[in-house]
Amino acid sequence: MTDCTSAERRRLLHRRAEGALSGIDEVEVEADPRRLRISFLGPVPENLQPHHIRIDGGRRVTGLVAEAVDVQGAPADRDSLLLVRLDRAGDGTPYRLRLVERDPEGGDRPHHALDPRYAEATFRFGVDCPDQPDCLDPPAAPEAPPPGPDIPYTAKDYEGFRALMLDRLALTIPEWRPSAVPDLGLTLVEALAFHADRLSYLQDAVSR
Repeated sequence: MTDCTSAERRRLLHRRAEGALSGIDEVEVEADPRRLRISFLGPVPENLQPHHIRIDGGRRVTGLVAEAVDVQGAPADRDSLLLVRLDRAGDGTPYRLRLVERDPEGGDRPHHALDPRYAEATFRFGVDCPDQPDCLDPPAAPEAPPPGPDIPYTAKDYEGFRALMLDRLALTIPEWRPSAVPDLGLTLVEALAFHADRLSYLQDAVSR
């Protein structure tokens, strides 16, 4: 695939359009988002006026109007440049710029000095996130998970499991203190310790 900014791409386009009319190569938004820089394959059409510029598209900002046009000196990697000043900047959604002229039968048609295949181009305002309110901030790095509990594995009987669970609850729920034997939390701890004791016995039986 040929790089869109390479000289090879431009050479291929010129070969394809050799002897044909001019055309729009690309549309760039300048630092001032109300100014567009249009690169042409070939010369800028003569006597181009703001009413020849049509801009469609946009979601929140529509109906953009060209207020002024100015032919610029082209750098070595461009054939010709046209600077367009708009009445306002657009949003971050796609827009389509067309060069048109009034059709005698009504409506608009592609400008007579342009190849119809290159009489329009799509572009976007503000592709750089730091300057655009529509861009999302990068997601924050996830917080490191808290360290897991330090569980000793030496407990093998009812008393050991009961003491282990009570010590763990004293860390995770420091405000809880069993006040009497019928306490629901203490009942659950002792029930779990009883079943853990039975499972530990079965493990020892299987290993023997």
